[in-house]
Amino acid sequence: MSQTIISDVDSIASDSEDREIGGDTSSDDSIIITHRRKRLRIESESSISSSSSEAEETPTFTNILPTNVFSKATNNFFETPEPRCAPPPDASPVTYFNLFFTTSLLETIVRETNRYATQFFASHTVLNNSRAKKWTPTTIYEIKAFIAVLLEMGITRRPTIDSYW
Repeated sequence: MSQTIISDVDSIASDSEDREIGGDTSSDDSIIITHRRKRLRIESESSISSSSSEAEETPTFTNILPTNVFSKATNNFFETPEPRCAPPPDASPVTYFNLFFTTSLLETIVRETNRYATQFFASHTVLNNSRAKKWTPTTIYEIKAFIAVLLEMGITRRPTIDSYW
């Protein structure tokens, strides 16, 4: 596979190509051909190396593992796949929410959110009219409300973001 590259530099035409058409050199009707663009054909290195590598022997591959060998060990499951502490069938959605978002998880989210805010305010200058000046440390109640809004946004479609609040 060769690659064609057109040279950006005009090649200088030979003396036989430099000619005037028409008899009078001072005439405005004369056409002078001074340069002619030539294509410069360059083969890429990959095509050169591929043609030389065809002559070389192609490598052979060695199987490391024998084919069609299966493990004899089986996974024996003796328990029924179900949640360990499943709520009763008539449980409210909040009960299911509390199974996934435990108090310790919410405390960690609150602690890390507040720590990030403290680090952010320590390393950035806040403008006087910025709403960040009114920031207060968050609480578990606020984080629960925020997660509930995020879940609601995934379930229902409302016209504006403000309508979720």
